[in-house]
Amino acid sequence: MQYARMRVDERDSIAARAGGSNFTADTIRGLQSEKPGQPLVWILGGDQLAGFTTWSRWEWLAGQMEIAVCARPGSMAERAEQAEKAIVAPGGRVHHIAMAQDSVSSTALRAAIARGESIAGLVSESVREYIVNRHLYH
Repeated sequence: MQYARMRVDERDSIAARAGGSNFTADTIRGLQSEKPGQPLVWILGGDQLAGFTTWSRWEWLAGQMEIAVCARPGSMAERAEQAEKAIVAPGGRVHHIAMAQDSVSSTALRAAIARGESIAGLVSESVREYIVNRHLYH
């Protein structure tokens, strides 16, 4: 049996620490240059899928990677469905991951951190430490 291998890319946290930002398209281009020909899958929540067509270079992105969507409570299903249709129309691929839904979104985590609030209780302690130690969502 072969298991999927995942890698968390830290370009966003590196860019944030330097006072900049890193668009998803920049991350994908970097990964493509480091691992030519390696298939890429971007995992996101339904709430992020709903806004995917507002992302920088989203049409290019849809052709460069497959998208795996985790269902989320209240994830703007109609907007997510419209975004999925826009992604799939030119040949993009979207997969839905069957899993227990989690009510905590990365958007909510970012907002709590931006307000200086603790995220303890929103995520496990190991995830909280990972986010804090890598200065994610700042």
